[in-house]
Amino acid sequence: MRTHRTILSFVGILSLLGFFSIYSACGSLESILDTPGTHTYTSDKRDGLNTFLVHIPKAYTATKFLPLVFFGHPNGGSASKEMNQWKQRAESFPFIAVTMDLHSSRHSKYLENDKSFLKDVVRRVTGELDHDANWVVYTAHSGGGYAGWHRIATDHDKIFTALCFRSANCYPPYLDLSRSRWRNRPIYVFWSDNDAPRTSEQNPQAIDYLKNELKAKRLKYEIIPNGGHASHPEKFIAWLQEVITSP
Repeated sequence: MRTHRTILSFVGILSLLGFFSIYSACGSLESILDTPGTHTYTSDKRDGLNTFLVHIPKAYTATKFLPLVFFGHPNGGSASKEMNQWKQRAESFPFIAVTMDLHSSRHSKYLENDKSFLKDVVRRVTGELDHDANWVVYTAHSGGGYAGWHRIATDHDKIFTALCFRSANCYPPYLDLSRSRWRNRPIYVFWSDNDAPRTSEQNPQAIDYLKNELKAKRLKYEIIPNGGHASHPEKFIAWLQEVITSP
């Protein structure tokens, strides 16, 4: 009987080792590196595109906590394309940059598909990298706004502390941010007077929601003359510098 139990225990250990090997291979146990440079990771929480990138600036040290910024890409974009736009700015600022492949950038109907993926990315990055927890920011251009408004700002409002939407999309009837969490946090929204039709329709409704329902006290918004449907990264950088250094 004792030999039988020993064999079963040995088989059980082998099974567990096999399970963890498979689990690690599919990406969920990848360690998030804290060495300078851009690192690519995968998540097993969703079928299809499941990549996210993390850029660690040279200024990163274990004793100097930096802001952590997540970027949502537009329809037709990707985590790698988005990182190309931000990694040099991350070095100059400096901040830690995270970009993700978002299915919902195509349309809000894919938000459910992004839910577990975003949870996995946020958990792993914030859990494994030292960062300034006072400044965990989400910013997005165009279709990347859907994930920001309807996933990040709602599902992860205990972690994220600031939002910036750059000619970004939302679904106004379903805006549902926590007033107690977001009323006193910085939110910046801008679009242009000749923006994409859907963006021009959605953003005024979002501002009305933020002002009259959320009662946002640290809201900044503007309509850029002849700005087109552009990303305007310089406006995000200037705003982030302003809110971080202001009392």
